[in-house]
Amino acid sequence: MFKDFTFFVPRCIFGVGCSKKLSVQAKKLGCTKALVIYDKGVKTAGVINPIVAALNKDGILTVETDEVMPDPSMELVDKTAKLGRDEKVDLVIAIGGGSSIDTGKTARMLITNPGKAIDYTVDHGVDLFKEKGLPYIAVPTTSGTGSEVTFSSVLTDTDTERKVAVRDFIKMPVDYAVLDPEVTISVPPHITAACGMDVLTHAAEAYLKPTATPFSDAMNIYAVEMCMNNLEEAVKNGKNIEARGQMMIAATMAGIGIASCGLHLGHGMAHALGAAWNLNHGIGCALALPYTFEHVCEMMPEKTKILAKAMSINLAVDATPSEAKNAVVERTWALSKSIGIPTARELGKTVEKDLDRILEYTAREEKLCQQSIRPFTPDDCLRYYKDMLTR
Repeated sequence: MFKDFTFFVPRCIFGVGCSKKLSVQAKKLGCTKALVIYDKGVKTAGVINPIVAALNKDGILTVETDEVMPDPSMELVDKTAKLGRDEKVDLVIAIGGGSSIDTGKTARMLITNPGKAIDYTVDHGVDLFKEKGLPYIAVPTTSGTGSEVTFSSVLTDTDTERKVAVRDFIKMPVDYAVLDPEVTISVPPHITAACGMDVLTHAAEAYLKPTATPFSDAMNIYAVEMCMNNLEEAVKNGKNIEARGQMMIAATMAGIGIASCGLHLGHGMAHALGAAWNLNHGIGCALALPYTFEHVCEMMPEKTKILAKAMSINLAVDATPSEAKNAVVERTWALSKSIGIPTARELGKTVEKDLDRILEYTAREEKLCQQSIRPFTPDDCLRYYKDMLTR
């Protein structure tokens, strides 16, 4: 008998060019004036102007802000919410990667609720917003975070150099996630690679979590297969709209999957790497994922065999749990190498210079790291990072 579970699926719209038709969703939501949130890079890439022009042509007024930065701070979210209140907007649209979408997701809640972002972090609890936020449309421009279909935002506490979450299972999900592979064409190869490894990590890590459900497993294992079949092509031939579309669907499916059951060790390590080394989250995920497999795969042998098949690994019929684990680990390292993900040594990191700092930052992620099926000990932590820093 299956255990009890809740599964979450938001409204998603997929199609080449569908980002130029946001007025359809805006009007369904009864909105006339939108705060459009993005970063300068997305604007420079030519993504923003056609979307805003189409909104204006169809009668939706727009107010724009391009101040989103990677790993958005809570102060930025507060400032964005103030702009929305001052301009009396009735809709928020975020266009970009996870940083833009997470900024918009919390800012639209603060426009209608008192206080600041710091008042609503999980340090204080979840489901803390008393009022419904403004209607919200998310348009991801990278195939990575899956933030467009989750009910939390990951923000940066600049005082502690720590990533924190704002989470509301009822009020924070987007009204529409608009998935247009056309807007990912301009994403450069190194960003495509890092985002793709974030997708793979989401899917595989959540698949191997004890709280996984039949629904989340279906989403996540198919997302793994789509990554393995399309990520290298998307990196090497960014104009391949089919590969781009497949990666976008994989990112959203993995986002739905993690919204259902969450993450564990790999993201604990990735968050620590990002904070300690100011490292792109996708690269941190790529460095951490092999150690997630190393840590849990032998504890979940049947799932590991299914995972190996999704990763296009031909295991022997009589492969042992250890052999299956090793095959998955090596396939992951090989994929990272093939798409240009740097090793820790290539990033200039060494045991002598960086080990103590990363151990300190990983200790801050203890709660997340311990959500895997096998306890994560200090000896495990030391062994994995020594390997990472000498590989």
